[in-house]
Amino acid sequence: TEVLMSLDDCPRTFRMSTLTPKALVSGWNVAGGYDPSIIPKIDGRTVIVKDLTGLLTSDERERKTTFGYLRDAFDGEIIRVFGHVRRAYRARFGFITAVTPIIDMHAAEMSALGERCLRYYFPVPTSLQDRIEFSARACANGDRKKEMQGELNALAKRALTRKFERPESPNPELTNSIGYLAEYTARLRGTITRERYTNEVLHEPFSELLPRLSMQLRAHVMGIAAFRGHDSVAETDYDVVKRVAISSAPQRAAKMIRGMCLRGIEKEYTRADLSGIVGLPATTVERVAENMCLLNVLERRNAGMMTQPRVGLTDEMCEILQKSRVYETEKCNESGGNGVAEEHLRTKRMKTKRTKGAGK
Repeated sequence: TEVLMSLDDCPRTFRMSTLTPKALVSGWNVAGGYDPSIIPKIDGRTVIVKDLTGLLTSDERERKTTFGYLRDAFDGEIIRVFGHVRRAYRARFGFITAVTPIIDMHAAEMSALGERCLRYYFPVPTSLQDRIEFSARACANGDRKKEMQGELNALAKRALTRKFERPESPNPELTNSIGYLAEYTARLRGTITRERYTNEVLHEPFSELLPRLSMQLRAHVMGIAAFRGHDSVAETDYDVVKRVAISSAPQRAAKMIRGMCLRGIEKEYTRADLSGIVGLPATTVERVAENMCLLNVLERRNAGMMTQPRVGLTDEMCEILQKSRVYETEKCNESGGNGVAEEHLRTKRMKTKRTKGAGK
């Protein structure tokens, strides 16, 4: 929240406390033809909402209407009719907001309606020692709050008013990696519509097409390179975009896939294993794994009569992890993420060939 508040009075920004459908597109017919709608006022700007949690916990109808207006606007045009009043706008704008982890509760709804946004989770301290140190530093700076807010605001203005040079477009190899990275996010946040009370799957699962998401990630990596003053996109710029792609996926699924990579991408995992990886009850993790199987991220492996059911990563998912290099910096096992993925694919192909040979 403090980071967003530091953008006050920065050029080409538009700050709001809350979002409502009536504020975005107003049907009020004001004398003289004045239009109080916000959409035409934010063209060419970046909208900053300090906290989106209020909208996510609001009435379901209002929430869906608000997101519907934003989706239409992000797609380039929004048209609404209120009786004799017609509102039509073409606007291009950015949107930055902060939100609590409650957004994960609405991930399925947002995916079903069509994702338009990228997310980034700020790392938070998890160990007791780090949390206490974090708290102590906050207390020590308590008397300097206004001073620090002023410093942040001045820093933001200097950063956003300096001249940026457009870097070179990503090379073909990096462009290919971005495509696989987009597939990673799209597959993990794919849509599975279930009946509210029975949890029965109502429709065939589907994932979003990649053009929009790929272009978002490409623009993001070029923006980071420009901000850092790079002439071309560096590997460190792509590392940031990888964290964005991981954050943009449902966190339970992303944590599960990451844990499977770190423990061995070629291994098979029981429900208890996955529960230990994600840190949630086995029944909850089982539903997440079931969804991942429907989205062709995981596959169920043959288990004997006396053994527990097991799952493993599909060959397609291994290829996505390998070519996106999404966990490359985290060193999956001792040989690294790419090496493990390649070894897994080679092992699977060898087993397939042996099976075919035995059949002949």
